[in-house]
Amino acid sequence: MLCKPPANYNLGMSIVALDHVQLAMPPGREAEARAFYHGLLGLLEVPKPPNLAKRGGCWFERGEVKVHLGVEQEFRPARKAHPALRVRDLASVRAALEAGGVAVRHDEPLDGYERFYVDDPFGNRIELLEPIASTVQQSPQPQQRQSLTREQALALVQRLMDKAQRRNIAQLVECYAEHAIAVSPVFGEVRGRAAIAETWQRLFATFADFAVEITDILVDGDRIAVLSAIETTDRRGWFGLRATGSPISYRLVLLLTIENGLLVRDERIYDSAGILERLEKARLDKELRTAAEVQRALLARTTYRSAFCESIGDSVPCRAIGGDFFDFIELSAGGVGLVMGDVAGKGPAAALLASLLQGMFAVEAPTGDGPAATLTRINQRLAARRLESRFATVVYAVISPDGRLTYANAGHNLPALLSRDGIRRLDVGGPILGAFANVTFEQETLTLRDGDMLTMFTDGVTEARSAADEEFGEHRLLACLNAAPAEPAALLEHIFDAVRGFCGDAEQSDDITVAVTSFAAR
Repeated sequence: MLCKPPANYNLGMSIVALDHVQLAMPPGREAEARAFYHGLLGLLEVPKPPNLAKRGGCWFERGEVKVHLGVEQEFRPARKAHPALRVRDLASVRAALEAGGVAVRHDEPLDGYERFYVDDPFGNRIELLEPIASTVQQSPQPQQRQSLTREQALALVQRLMDKAQRRNIAQLVECYAEHAIAVSPVFGEVRGRAAIAETWQRLFATFADFAVEITDILVDGDRIAVLSAIETTDRRGWFGLRATGSPISYRLVLLLTIENGLLVRDERIYDSAGILERLEKARLDKELRTAAEVQRALLARTTYRSAFCESIGDSVPCRAIGGDFFDFIELSAGGVGLVMGDVAGKGPAAALLASLLQGMFAVEAPTGDGPAATLTRINQRLAARRLESRFATVVYAVISPDGRLTYANAGHNLPALLSRDGIRRLDVGGPILGAFANVTFEQETLTLRDGDMLTMFTDGVTEARSAADEEFGEHRLLACLNAAPAEPAALLEHIFDAVRGFCGDAEQSDDITVAVTSFAAR
């Protein structure tokens, strides 16, 4: 059905241009959008109006091309409807995209065009096309394209790289024609030697120690494609991210156009997705190192000595940070509390819960109403937080100056009390912490004699595996205790040496923690 315009229709009101293309993206993934549309396609990000910025998303432009990405909560990628972006030198664009890890797809031919398709990071279909030269009216050229041999291209590129490595900006800009153009997703498009010199100055200021390795050079007439790898240290931050101080490496494609032996166009295409991935990894590694320092500070008190007992402990996480903890807590009644725990899982989540539990014991233990009551209160608090699939095994013992040892075991590996009568295992208590809210714990009181030693440990000791995939096991631990040296420090070292010797070069799969306490009668 054809619709007639109204009688008073004004032709001056007709559509005159396509202002922009809108695409959808999932929430919270703006960094990936910038890496693709800015880093790989070379579009420049422009700020969204303040009233729209709060919705998230990104806007990108280059000349008349405008692509707006808006956040859609229930996002589904556009697999059929798509924008078609017209480019210059489609082959170079394809090489840059593939170097950035983007898969290229071909479809049915379109008369008069070369084209291919890619997906943006969210699965939206993007078409890139270029008119076939014979179908485009060519303006008269003053001269034919200068054709370079591979040797000439290699010499020119090497000269450029040598001057860049020496950071000699004055000699660098001599490689460029007066009217040269430089294009980069970092600084946009600049013209003239002075502006290009500023881009190099910015690069040197951002990366004080960068090194370039050329992996391949492609020559097509007066055009050169340089495939290279960059290694540097992220000291100043890039792409709006804070500096990590860590080494990073990424790929760079230089598309150079030569005229009379000088550069007239220098286009730099970074593997921006790879850069962002490496920067994010470096940031996480730095945060993990900081977390490890905090955890070491919390476990810094590895020894305790009083008139009636001596304690020493150590913990070796299998990752940067771990889920094991132990502590020695001085009690107002004159005794000392000994606590050891093992949180389910590994890594940051387990370490956070371990720190939480260590803090809970520091608050609850000094009340002095005994290990069973202390475990009951902490279990109730932990269960109330409803941390899914997060629980811990814990053993808590109190040694009094008169030699009384009172303990409660919440599902932990059974500590071993070594005395002149042999080895006794401490098995009284209740279930693991955090699994059940309404449980109570039992406790037992024993009498220590001079020289008795209590060894607490986590399952990282007995479940340590050798290269032959055999467990260290309880029997080897008990053998260590039966041959125990008289001093806690010597016994601790003896146990760790036995585990290391058994495991050899096998990768550590769990945190390993041991604490040894000896009693001295007064």
